[in-house]
Amino acid sequence: MSADFGLRLKTIREEKGMKRDEVAQKIGTSQAIIGRYERG
Repeated sequence: MSADFGLRLKTIREEKGMKRDEVAQKIGTSQAIIGRYERG
């Protein structure tokens, strides 16, 4: 997973005012996985 993807994910999530757990629930994964993606 590229660092660019993680940065884009975090930026878009924050722009939408969403928490990691909200994104995780929408795509069917865990909050921890979203955090790992965002950290690269």
